[in-house]
Amino acid sequence: MGSTFFDISQYFLDEKPKSVFAQVDKSNTDNPRGKKFKDPGVYGVINYKSQAKVFFDLSENTGLPYKMTFKSKNYEVLFDELNNAMTLEERPKLMRSKPLYYYLFKPSKKNIKIYKKFNVVEMTRATIKEIFAKDFNYSNLKRALVVSEIITSCFISDRKNEIIKVPLSKKYYKYRCNFA
Repeated sequence: MGSTFFDISQYFLDEKPKSVFAQVDKSNTDNPRGKKFKDPGVYGVINYKSQAKVFFDLSENTGLPYKMTFKSKNYEVLFDELNNAMTLEERPKLMRSKPLYYYLFKPSKKNIKIYKKFNVVEMTRATIKEIFAKDFNYSNLKRALVVSEIITSCFISDRKNEIIKVPLSKKYYKYRCNFA
């Protein structure tokens, strides 16, 4: 699910990340697909040049649906894939010119209706169909490369226990990452 969440964050933010800090979940929870499958969970934060942040908790050791939060100066979007819900919280337009520490307002909160149930298989099928279309647009492929770099940065960040700058430098090319 992590790659899907990271793809969604890249779609919304439409910019490359600046850095990643992550911790891989080491609880070794049984995988529902069987013992030979290892899909470690991960939690952390992705920072962007625009000061936007993506907080994610894709840990395997929880019985609650995964959630991801996109934050920027004036907006916060909470995405809950299993419950098919998105919530947008927004700073009032009047307050946007004020310093960020002015909290004398109530943010507006909207539930965003999602018309189609979250379905990784259908999303993958749509991507493959687009790749083989005659008028293929490489934007999806470029975003997929950024997502791969985010996932790799998560594993490296966990191993080194530090913030990893993106794009990755060549010294990290030797790292192998086990992700589905």
